[in-house]
Amino acid sequence: MKNENLPEYYSFDPNALIDMVKVLKNLKSDHELAVLLGFSPPVISKIRRFRTPVTGLFLISMHELTGLSIARLRAAMGDYRPHFPYGNQRRQRGGQHQPLAAPSAFGRQAMWK
Repeated sequence: MKNENLPEYYSFDPNALIDMVKVLKNLKSDHELAVLLGFSPPVISKIRRFRTPVTGLFLISMHELTGLSIARLRAAMGDYRPHFPYGNQRRQRGGQHQPLAAPSAFGRQAMWK
């Protein structure tokens, strides 16, 4: 499943990120890493097999565990995009992100009455 639009030097590999953190923390298995991060072991297995994407929560947990910056962690897995796509924002004309509107308090109160 190779994308022809990507340059030849591009290589995205979350396995490199997981292996780097295991070496930094002297861990022997993915199970030990999952326990330290607070995830179930199948999550790391799914990330390794490209079944689940590396989420922001996963990166933040790794940042808290290692003390490395999010940018450094993203670079370790080959993610050099200028920004990380956030699910709670939408892009408007001009390329600026606007947060999605939260439901009003009045609407929530009316729903429960």
